Amino acid sequence: MTGHERRAEKKKESIRQASIELFTTMGIRKVTMNEIADRANVSKVSIYNYFRSKDELILDIMKTVCDQILENVKEIVESSLSFQDKLKKVITYKSRGSGIFKGEFLQQLLSHDQAAQEYYEREFKPKSRLIMHRFFQEGKQTGHIAQDIPIETIELYVQIFQNGMERSPLVMRTEQIPEELIRLFFYGLMQR
Repeated sequence: MTGHERRAEKKKESIRQASIELFTTMGIRKVTMNEIADRANVSKVSIYNYFRSKDELILDIMKTVCDQILENVKEIVESSLSFQDKLKKVITYKSRGSGIFKGEFLQQLLSHDQAAQEYYEREFKPKSRLIMHRFFQEGKQTGHIAQDIPIETIELYVQIFQNGMERSPLVMRTEQIPEELIRLFFYGLMQR
């Protein structure tokens, strides 16, 4: 990569970060390209040199963040940690570590732009599901997950747990997910 290409990529990243900050605090519809330019310390013309429209910028952010999430989750599940530690990291990452892909902001992104919605449904979700499917298969093979539980049921269970954590003010106020919740996730309510 040449010096010019590095500077251009750095400027694009600055525009992305400024956009994410503004979108998450003000909402996608309220943010103007002028505000993004001001926050990124670039000219409005510079933004349009890289992104033809606000919608193209939103789609670029969506793709960039989705790719980063997939890479991070893949890194966790392919690590040398125990299965239980990997699962704990995946759950906590997906419910709090994925930053902008939580709650209202994700819904704004998906409802604002048809191309972003299509990318999320056709690209991100299948790739994410494949990574998690392989991970849950590993859990079954190593004896951490009961063989008789279908992968789809496990995916639903994890999704319900994550969604509950995202919506809980108590969990969102604490730095770490309470150990009691993790224990309940793994072992349920019944005493063995």
